[in-house]
Amino acid sequence: EAKLHDVRTKLESDKVTVRKDGVKLLFALLDGQQTLQLLDSETARLWPDEQCKKLSSWPRLLRVFIDYTERELLLAASAGSGSGSGSRSKGGAGSRGGGGGGSAAAAATAATKASEAVHWLRRFVATADDVQRSGRRGNLQLWVWRLWHHVAKMVEAPGFFQSRWAPDYLALLSRHLLASPEYSRLLEPVHAHTLLTFSCGALDNLVGAHGVADSTTATVTSQAQAYLGLMTSLLMVMPGDLLDEQRLSIQASLEASARWLAKIRDTGRLASSWFSCAVQLLVTGGLDGLGTMLPQLHNAVRPLMRLAWRDDRASRLKETITRYCLLQLQLGGLVPEHESESSSGSGGSSSDGGCRSSGGGIGALAELYDMTVNDVSCGVAKWDLDPEDGSLGSLSLLQLQLLAGLFFQMQQVHSAGRLRPEHLTYGSDGAGAGDDGRSSASAMVVLDSDDDDDGGGGGGLGGRRYTAPPPAKRRRQLPPLDWLLEQCATTPSRWAPVLTALLHHHGYHLPPTFHFAALQQVLTCLRALVPFAAGTVSGSRHGANGDAAGVAAATAAAAAAMLRPQDLVTKQAGALWCLRCLEILAQQHVYGASQTHGSRFFGCGHSVSLATTASSSSVSGTATSPSGRDSLAAAVTVAAAWQDVAQFLTLRVAGRNLLVPPSQGLPNLLQAEALWALTAVLQLRRAAAASVGGGVRSYIVRPPAGLLQTLAAVMQASIPTDDVDPAASGGSRTPQTGVAAAATSPVARSFVWQAAAAAVVAALNAAPAADAAGAVACKAAAVSCQTAVLRLAITPPNELLHELLGATSGASYTAVNAARDANATPDLPPPPPLPPLPLDLAPEQYPHPYTRLPRWGPNDSETTAFCTNVLAVQRRAGDVMAWQEAREHAFRYLTHGSVAGPGSVATVAGAEALAAGRRVMG
Repeated sequence: EAKLHDVRTKLESDKVTVRKDGVKLLFALLDGQQTLQLLDSETARLWPDEQCKKLSSWPRLLRVFIDYTERELLLAASAGSGSGSGSRSKGGAGSRGGGGGGSAAAAATAATKASEAVHWLRRFVATADDVQRSGRRGNLQLWVWRLWHHVAKMVEAPGFFQSRWAPDYLALLSRHLLASPEYSRLLEPVHAHTLLTFSCGALDNLVGAHGVADSTTATVTSQAQAYLGLMTSLLMVMPGDLLDEQRLSIQASLEASARWLAKIRDTGRLASSWFSCAVQLLVTGGLDGLGTMLPQLHNAVRPLMRLAWRDDRASRLKETITRYCLLQLQLGGLVPEHESESSSGSGGSSSDGGCRSSGGGIGALAELYDMTVNDVSCGVAKWDLDPEDGSLGSLSLLQLQLLAGLFFQMQQVHSAGRLRPEHLTYGSDGAGAGDDGRSSASAMVVLDSDDDDDGGGGGGLGGRRYTAPPPAKRRRQLPPLDWLLEQCATTPSRWAPVLTALLHHHGYHLPPTFHFAALQQVLTCLRALVPFAAGTVSGSRHGANGDAAGVAAATAAAAAAMLRPQDLVTKQAGALWCLRCLEILAQQHVYGASQTHGSRFFGCGHSVSLATTASSSSVSGTATSPSGRDSLAAAVTVAAAWQDVAQFLTLRVAGRNLLVPPSQGLPNLLQAEALWALTAVLQLRRAAAASVGGGVRSYIVRPPAGLLQTLAAVMQASIPTDDVDPAASGGSRTPQTGVAAAATSPVARSFVWQAAAAAVVAALNAAPAADAAGAVACKAAAVSCQTAVLRLAITPPNELLHELLGATSGASYTAVNAARDANATPDLPPPPPLPPLPLDLAPEQYPHPYTRLPRWGPNDSETTAFCTNVLAVQRRAGDVMAWQEAREHAFRYLTHGSVAGPGSVATVAGAEALAAGRRVMG
């Protein structure tokens, strides 16, 4: 502690050499563990409101060092001003006598010492917040307000960004002050405004100085990247809302820099920094008055986005662009609500690459729709799955969310009549066949204007322009949703993921006719992808020789049908996504069944095309789709379709990997996906009015006969074992083929067992077991719980085990009572109460589809936080009210049987919806 007092004495000295010795002594002490432990311990003893008077604490030492740094900077400023005035007054005499040169040398020496002092200050802050040492973080927060004041005063000084100490201050801001939550929360609004304003001004000056040239240097690029990074960090920690002048300055800086980046054709780190700053601007001020500025910002960045979109090497840049487009789409920057906004937002578009607005101010939406759809059609967007658990990557999930939003918005625009038919042309004489993507790419054309202009580099992909075929070759024009269903039938491996994401994120918006058409189309695709019947799984773990031979024969036939390996990969991926689409359709059924026409928030119309209806009815046997005029007939038609789906899945759920040979790079989880889809189908509920009287069940789908036995056999077959059961196999093992062994990997076995357990719970809730065979199957499923916990690679969750044990105990109780009474009536006694299933309408658990990502979503915490904490919040009032209205309709449908119930029911439902709306809006 005495040495620290000696350091303070030396730093406050008037002699330069003494101050320099004081700095050397201080950092020599900081290199030792004894001084660091003393400073950490004394700082930890300080109260939050205590005045730090002890020099042996970090805050007090920071105050001393800030005073030393400010003194050095003041001496450098006075020396510089003295040198300039001396040279102007003495003129030639000073040059002859050498006095001017001495003043310049003194000014240079003072500037060097000031630069060293700033560098030592940054090093001091880094030493105080070293993450390698144990203890609490934020040792300087009691005096960090003084550091914020010092940095803000230096930034607003004239010529700061051209000075020698500007890099050290920028590093101090970005690496320590703004990056630390303990320090950033103490940033005052006045200092934040100063830092943001001067950062935007520095970026404007840099762009104005180098905006004429078509190329740039590494130094200019690093400076621009530092300014953009500083603006991004400031927006992340901005205290309070953005002011109007702050929004205008940031918008002007981003627009000018976007045009500059497009001119120098930068698609590297600098472009990524720009899009990161734009994303943070939309997150910070998206709902606070950026509505009229969003189209202008997007109009300025469209040339840069077209340039960076076709660069497939930078996946991180593509992910950032996708996040930017998602936020623009949700905040209304791509679809202006008023023509005045669209005209003002696209006023300068003719000079930005020839992208003129078309169809009443929706040129930006049509262009982005064009680029994303062509990426899927040409195979640029790949839905890569994790080989172990089948989860999507972060980029793939964001791309699917963007495609879902674009398809929904384009359907809304098409239904409202704002998109003219000649601007959106689908299909030609040769379209709709083949898997190479060429037909799909030529099936969708978005024109920039009525006349076909080849200049300006317009079009969707910045040079790759798609033109419409001649009128004689045009086959027909389809709305976006109908075209999506048609593409799912042609190439399900590419377009079924898009349909799945559309149903998950916007299923509550879509009308019942589209739900039914999608169900028919997906079932048609599954019948074509998995056409062979699955062999039954024996009750024994090892299976009989006849069953193994049947499985091997079916597998060999399927492998012989595959002419090329890529066909097998495409087929397996298509089946996987179609099964996931069935699961999402079942989860969204309550919204489609409860939706009514005439709502002010549901603006997406849909009419089933003749081709889609014919192709669906020829396979399923259903002549027409539910029209909505006769509610009873429509409900019967939908129930019959779901019963067909349940029967189809039951017949194929027993086969390992659905008898599709496993392919390289794809998870062998088709059996698990079929089980999850079957679980969701079995949970479909009827309206409350239809299940109250007349003995009508409350569930739509009745479990097929023998389903419990099949599920129990699948659960037993999924548990790995090394023991030999003499009673079952005579003391010998049944050899497995290479395909069967690959299809039953440890991870795949774990997921199959969990999905089968969930299916057992759903089947028992829908129809409790009433016979001896069902009771035996339930007992076998309950017994397998302990073995599964011990032997599966992934331990089943406790909630699933509790639900399974509760459901099987209730089924056993029901079966025992039925066996005791020989003259039992068909009306069985009710089972004991079972644990309730998580409903889709619980407002506290599932406030919005963005907050409940799909089961196959990525495990990336950053992507999950962006979807649940950003996308779920950055929504317009119309979207929030549409979600609230959909939930209110679904609540009335499940509890009272109709959307328009009696007055008391409407009052109660309205009160509950109002309370849920308050929770959603915070």
